[in-house]
Amino acid sequence: QRIDADLDFRALINSNSIMLNKLVIEEGLIHLIKHSDNPDINLAIFLRSLGKSNADVSQSRSNGIDIGEIIIADIGLFYDNLDKPYQDLTIDPSHVKLNKIVGNLSDIKVYSDSISVNVNSFSCDVSNKLIQLNSLQAKSLFTAKSIVLNELDLDTKRSSVNGDFHIYFDSKKAFKDPFNLLEMEADINSIQLDMKELSLFAKIPKQISNDQMSVSGVFTGPISRLEGKQINFEIGDFLSLEGDIFSAGLPNLQETFLDVALKNCNFKVNQFFRKIGRDSLKVSESIDRLSYNGKFTGFISDFVAKGDFKTEAGNLYTDVNLKIHNNLDN
Repeated sequence: QRIDADLDFRALINSNSIMLNKLVIEEGLIHLIKHSDNPDINLAIFLRSLGKSNADVSQSRSNGIDIGEIIIADIGLFYDNLDKPYQDLTIDPSHVKLNKIVGNLSDIKVYSDSISVNVNSFSCDVSNKLIQLNSLQAKSLFTAKSIVLNELDLDTKRSSVNGDFHIYFDSKKAFKDPFNLLEMEADINSIQLDMKELSLFAKIPKQISNDQMSVSGVFTGPISRLEGKQINFEIGDFLSLEGDIFSAGLPNLQETFLDVALKNCNFKVNQFFRKIGRDSLKVSESIDRLSYNGKFTGFISDFVAKGDFKTEAGNLYTDVNLKIHNNLDN
């Protein structure tokens, strides 16, 4: 409902760009719409028209927008893909609502097919307060074939993310099949995930729905064929590990093939079996805790473990195939 702009008129007159020192946006609504007869959303068409170069313009600088600072106070941002019907999902990625947005952005540049911006602070409610984004900071760059988020620091009510994330794609069609077509390079300092929040986006077995998961490491590839190096991973109070991993089949955990080289893997046997409802498999209090260094290959309910086991009862080198017949339920 209110936009205040501080313009540098000399720069505006003497250059081929629109230059603003400061832009303040208060109490408004931005509605991004993708129509069925156009591959772009309405905002993308507008930004691209500003970024196009003219034949008679000096090649030293393209037409575009430079903004020193944007201050956002109580804004709504809605996205609707009119090609996609509303789905019975907790969070529908084709129809998203961000409410009560408050933020501070700086060094915003819109040129040709790229947008760069430093996100100094950002907070909002997502889809009727299902998730509260408490804070977000990042140095970001968006182009026609990449999304770069460096020094990302994100906090929700129960989860947090810190690291550098690069996503690459051949075309916008990749977003129709993101798990297979979006290539990722991620150097993760720390991810702390609340499984209840994660279940808003992916299927999570109900046995671990109240747990926390933490991850760090370097990851490459699409989600469906993800490779990780120097990984530290913990979930709940029953599993922690270090190592390298290759996976095929995510995000469906039960159908995901894993090839993992582990070190310093610590596993609480009885706690895990209680999670999957198999107290009868409790062997002995003397081997409640198990440490493992070696290889893990297979599925979460049918796998081969080859390596060194250490327990309270003694140590063992083995090559075993373990099958858990009652799969984790959703």
